Amino acid sequence: MADNAEEILGRAGYHARGVEGYRNGNWILLDFGDIVIHLFDQANREFFSIDRLWRDGKEVDLHDLPDAAAAAEE
Repeated sequence: MADNAEEILGRAGYHARGVEGYRNGNWILLDFGDIVIHLFDQANREFFSIDRLWRDGKEVDLHDLPDAAAAAEE
């Protein structure tokens, strides 16, 4: 999923400023500046309760991002 996110966002002109946790794979953080992606395994998602931490964040559909929808379909 992390590779796919980087590929699609990269084709749309968004480049990762930082990537953490890729080696362990139980929590991967992809930082694209205005876009931050968290990928968790189930145990860490429940433990850290990320939904609660980000409850005030704005959920954005990939198709709402300029050029990202077209890049995802390529």
